[in-house]
This record gives sequence, structure tokens and C-alpha cells, in this order.
Amino acid sequence: MILADRSIRLAGWSAQVILATACAEPDCRSLVSAEPVRAGTICRGDQVETSCQIANHGTRAVVLVDAASTCSCIRIRSNRTIVGAGETVSVPVTIDARRMLPGSHRRAITFTVDGSDSDRLRAWFEFQIVRSIEAEPSTLHLGDLFANEVRTAEIRLHSPSGEPVEVENVVASGSAQVVDWNCDQSILRVTLLAVAREGASEFGELAIRTRSRPPRRLLIPLHGRQVLARRAVQTGISFGVLAREDRVLREDELEFSSAVDAARIRVASDVQLGGAEAVTVGVVPEAPGHARVVVELSAAKVVGRFVSGVVHVMNDDHRVASIPFSAAIRR
Repeated sequence: MILADRSIRLAGWSAQVILATACAEPDCRSLVSAEPVRAGTICRGDQVETSCQIANHGTRAVVLVDAASTCSCIRIRSNRTIVGAGETVSVPVTIDARRMLPGSHRRAITFTVDGSDSDRLRAWFEFQIVRSIEAEPSTLHLGDLFANEVRTAEIRLHSPSGEPVEVENVVASGSAQVVDWNCDQSILRVTLLAVAREGASEFGELAIRTRSRPPRRLLIPLHGRQVLARRAVQTGISFGVLAREDRVLREDELEFSSAVDAARIRVASDVQLGGAEAVTVGVVPEAPGHARVVVELSAAKVVGRFVSGVVHVMNDDHRVASIPFSAAIRR
């Protein structure tokens, strides 16, 4: 077995490592790393381009084939490398930290010596993955929005070093559009416009690009729902527990988008349990774009001990909202 020195440089870090291998022929002398390369700290999301310096101090050329990594995060560009006698070659290697979890990592690339079933050249890499930028909140919940409605959100950005984060650009994908943004002392304020898309529920992502070198890119999911009407009572109408002689009114207020003619609103009940005769529904127009939905429940007409259903709010033949209701009747 022959020992020699090899140098590997990675992302500004360098280390001297000892390379060794056994050879099938007496005059074959090839090299392989016997100690790990300590590559330092890499931010999650980065792709680091580096190279292994492989030296051949023998008298014959060595062909390295079938390079294999212990992880898809370590990639070698060429699967065949020729190292001439007395030469040193640079083998390009990429560390892809885009999907790696924060923490300590140890990975290796193993080369096979062409013509030998036993000779292996192995280079180990040790490095630390740290979070690049964190956002608070990590997901923006926009709630129910009308088409072309504007919503403003505030996001706090945190860097691993604790230094303020400077933002270069902010864009949105999906059913939202960035109309304005500003960042001051790592606090990003974004104004979003809900783009009209029928049936859209997941709004896409907010992409934030920093001014750092290399630039960092942070993706924040946007959750929301485009609606034609918003209910004041998001959980629906609950009558609670009623006595048989009770007759009770409950209301829910609705706000309509500009696409809905509030003057043409009508309601219909869909009683799923307890009997349709027990429930009466109506709608009372109020200020432009607003209305009250009234549900009256007569406990004496309930079949059984429970009643539940849905009030459908219609604009002509289009449903713009559904309001669930429920009640329990005492024995």
C-alpha cells in the first residue's frame, strides 16, 4: 500500500488529507483519501461547486470509473477520469444543499480503478448545513379574499448570523400578485393582490430574494381562498340545546364581492337531519354589498333529538355561500 498527500478545497475551506489504496500490480500507485475533508459550513439551499485534486505518483496511468456517492447531494460531473503517471487532475464535485436538513453531514465519493475489482478510491466530506434565512410566519394565511382584493402582510426575516436581512426582490406565484413591498430592519411588509381565478384555494408561493452574496432565496407558501361572499360567523350557526317548546332565531352577516348583485340574493335550506318543517330561512338586504341571513328553528317540529343542515345563499343560479346550522333537543 502506498501513501501520499492530496489537497481538497471546498467553498473557501481547505484540508490536507492522506490518500491510499492497494494495487493489483506492483508498479501501480494510485491515491485515495483516508481521512475526511472538513468542508465547514454551508447554507441550506446553496449549491457549492468544488473539486477533488487526485494525484498519481505511479509509473502507469490510472483510469477512475463508476464514481458513486453515498448521497445524491454529492455529485461528480464526469464518470470517467484518467490520471496520467505523475499527474494531478481536478475532479469537479458539486455539493447540493437544497434539500438537506440542517445538521452535521458526512458523505463520500467512491471511485473504482478500471480493470480492478478490488481497488477503490474514496474521498470523504464532512460539513455542517445551517439554515439560510428563516421567516416568521413560515406560511402566510390570507383567509377568504374577493377577486382583486388587496391584503397586506408582515414577515420577520432571520439570518443565521443575526445580521439584518436586506431584500432585493419579492414576487408571488399562483393566485396572488405583489403590488408593493418594503423591508426595514429585517421586517418585510408585502401588499398582495388576489388575482381573479375561479375555484382557486391555494394561492401559490411568495419568493423572497436577498442582497447577500451569494443571493438567498426563500419560499413562503400562501394559503387562502377566493370567495364571492364572506360570512361573519365562520363556524356556522349553532342553536345549542333547546327545549321542545323553544322557537329561536339566529343570524349570520354576509359581505359580497363586487361580482355579486346583493339585490338578487335568495336563500334555501337543505335540512339533512330532523325534518324540513322545523326550519325557516330568509335574507334581509342591508348596506350595498351586505345582507343578513336569518334562520328560525321550531324545536317542536324537529323529528328526533337533533337537527342539522345547510343554508345555501344564491345569486341567480350561482351559489355564493353555504351556512351550516345545527341544534340538539332536550328529552
